[in-house]
Amino acid sequence: MAYRKKTATETGVITASAYQRRQTAADTVNLPPSPPFILKHHPERWGIIDGEWLPILGKMKLEPGLNGITHTGGEGPAREGLRQKGWKLLEPEVIGEDYVSVYPGRRGPVHLEKWIQLKKAGNRIIMKPDREAYKAFLKRLIKDGHIQPLDEDVKEILREQKKSRINRNLKAAQYDPAMAQRVDEDKELLKAMGGKADG
Repeated sequence: MAYRKKTATETGVITASAYQRRQTAADTVNLPPSPPFILKHHPERWGIIDGEWLPILGKMKLEPGLNGITHTGGEGPAREGLRQKGWKLLEPEVIGEDYVSVYPGRRGPVHLEKWIQLKKAGNRIIMKPDREAYKAFLKRLIKDGHIQPLDEDVKEILREQKKSRINRNLKAAQYDPAMAQRVDEDKELLKAMGGKADG
């Protein structure tokens, strides 16, 4: 699998660049190392993003010895386990888009989605997702048939799950301001999902 490789620049903005054979401290990002990954989607994982129903993606992290990946890096058990649970892997070479960027980290490579923008401020790295780029990516997955449109029955199930969560939290919301705010946010989200809270 091919990945875009990046290095940091002294201007503070991290841009695409060929991965250098010899790295200096200025070339690296101060983030914990993270393994390569393949994005995945399940037919029941959808949510509201800026008022639109869009798929919610997960990751299959390619880290030896964890989550079904063998100690030698074999992906077979992990792939089969996901398939049996209804997940679909969104292979970059299949969907025709490389969505992983690799940054040289101080303690090892850092793998991130390409719509995660990094900005260097002194020794601190600020991570800022490009929300519009991410939404455009999700919509392309649907348009190109890599993710099937949201099933109406699944949509109703998700509405009922949100409604149940609201009802469970109503009593606590009477005494807990933070919970009350969460309930209000869930009610707004339920409304955007096309549902209506009880009462």
